[in-house]
Amino acid sequence: MDNKKSKNNQAMTESERRFNELSPEIKEGLSQFQDEYKKREELMKPMSEKLVQEEIDKINFYLSQRTWMEFQFGHIGRDKIVLFGCVDTLLPENDIEIVFEYPQTIASVFYWNMNEKKPFIKLSSHKELEKSTGLYAYEGCHVFSLNDEDMSNDNRFYIAAAGIKYNIIKPLQINLLMT
Repeated sequence: MDNKKSKNNQAMTESERRFNELSPEIKEGLSQFQDEYKKREELMKPMSEKLVQEEIDKINFYLSQRTWMEFQFGHIGRDKIVLFGCVDTLLPENDIEIVFEYPQTIASVFYWNMNEKKPFIKLSSHKELEKSTGLYAYEGCHVFSLNDEDMSNDNRFYIAAAGIKYNIIKPLQINLLMT
């Protein structure tokens, strides 16, 4: 056992010796890389299910106040999927922007209308994703299902991602009549 500890100490000493031989510029670059890695690692941590559900509830409330909304993807990338909602995609003045952070899987069409009689987005399960699409999502990813007006059953579109956030571009207009 002592021999094993001694080898580990020698290996660490060798590693430290090699690090100390590096130029100051390389050491600074490595330090910056490590800092950036830690930041990205923190960003990629999945949101808690409670926070995800709170965001979903806010999105669904906003959309429930609308009689019509068309959706299309504005960006699909490794770090995020951005979904734009507007009254008419021919004149795209976005009302809401929904961002899925660090996505892993997507099963969707590129354009659709929401069914305003149902919640637009809900948390789903890994099992439902696999059963409906044949796709899977890594543990730690939340599976979101989105509704579509043209779907005749409860099959939906799916996005698996670490988190979700939104930006309301056009706030709801509330008209109060005073008498």
